[in-house]
Amino acid sequence: MHRNRLRRRLRAIAFELGPHLQPGAYLIAAAPAAAGLSYGELRTIVSESFETVAGGGRS
Repeated sequence: MHRNRLRRRLRAIAFELGPHLQPGAYLIAAAPAAAGLSYGELRTIVSESFETVAGGGRS
């Protein structure tokens, strides 16, 4: 149940962020503890991760 909820949330986040991403294939992996995060927390983490990837990992 928790795994499926996490998958749905990650899919929704990827859909929301999709128009802002560079073309390509993205693989999103999450640890089991991610199921305990709120939607907002999860979205922030995924969004920041995409920004890091888009910036080449440079801060």
